[in-house]
Amino acid sequence: MVQGGGAYALSPRVTLVGSAWKDLTPNTFSNGVNPYSGFTNQGSGVNMRADFKITEHMTISGGVRMSNGVAPGYSPFSIGPYGY
Repeated sequence: MVQGGGAYALSPRVTLVGSAWKDLTPNTFSNGVNPYSGFTNQGSGVNMRADFKITEHMTISGGVRMSNGVAPGYSPFSIGPYGY
């Protein structure tokens, strides 16, 4: 898995954050394996987010995640988007 990301301060109040990943693992299992089992190639994708600072102590964020495989850090059995 190769992953990279960064942040860019568009202004003192707006920051753009993003990352991209690509799984370089060859797909050695057949198509009959459940994609959420952890044995498949996770494909590639990007995350993009914008943070807006309303006050010194309050920030709001919004973003998107797009992938053409299983997204890293996602499990249908977890509570929240942070992993297994």
